[in-house]
Amino acid sequence: MVNYFLGKLSPEAVQQFEKLFFANDQLFDRLQAVKEKLIDDYLHENLSGEDVALFEQHFLSSPSLRKQVEFARSLMVAIANKS
Repeated sequence: MVNYFLGKLSPEAVQQFEKLFFANDQLFDRLQAVKEKLIDDYLHENLSGEDVALFEQHFLSSPSLRKQVEFARSLMVAIANKS
């Protein structure tokens, strides 16, 4: 699932994967959890150099996903400032 978000799948594999997760609520929920973990790993610098580059190139190219990262970053800063 991480490979899906990082753009590592072929166009055919993306199409097949999207058919599966749109038809399966459990898979869709799991995909959301993986997405949140990936964002967290990115913000906490827990990704490899290659995955950081792919995240920034592919994941952040989506305006809605970029907004989710910005929100998570703001939340992380707010929590850090309360400590």
